[in-house]
Amino acid sequence: IERLTDTCEAAVLGGVTGPALLSEQLLIHNDAATEIREEAVFTASEICVELVNTYLDAGADGVAVLEPNGLDVPLYGEAAEPIINTLDHYEAEGTLITDTAAPQDVRTAATVGFDAITGAVDDETVIQVAQDRDIAFGLGVPRETFKTGPDDVAAFRDKLPENVGLSSKWTVPQETA
Repeated sequence: IERLTDTCEAAVLGGVTGPALLSEQLLIHNDAATEIREEAVFTASEICVELVNTYLDAGADGVAVLEPNGLDVPLYGEAAEPIINTLDHYEAEGTLITDTAAPQDVRTAATVGFDAITGAVDDETVIQVAQDRDIAFGLGVPRETFKTGPDDVAAFRDKLPENVGLSSKWTVPQETA
């Protein structure tokens, strides 16, 4: 982070595995009791806060919180609140990165206080939910669109409202020019 912030003119974000994904990884059994799941989310949140502090102390402009499976875990808002408090303390940006953003994910992200959320969509109402909640939205360009070339990516972008950004949906296929 320190090297990047010294040499890069773009915003530098640290990547943090979010409390939903990390708590999933902490749980060995899918049949864990609700109390255990809740405790795992809060433990994951504490780990996230430590990582966020480390990135921001090193000079990052914000963090990208990776939640590929969405935010559908018990008490996500309460678990993410300390992350937002840390970002606010540093006056830093926080972006949630999902694989597929659902309307409820956008509502949760906005309520908790994230600045932006990004992901592909199965339901175009997500864009309107983001606009209604005043949270920046980056639409994940489908991998298939990247594979067919820059003209198709441009056509995909041209169909979007002006206030919707683009994201890469995790990875750009290796064969993309």
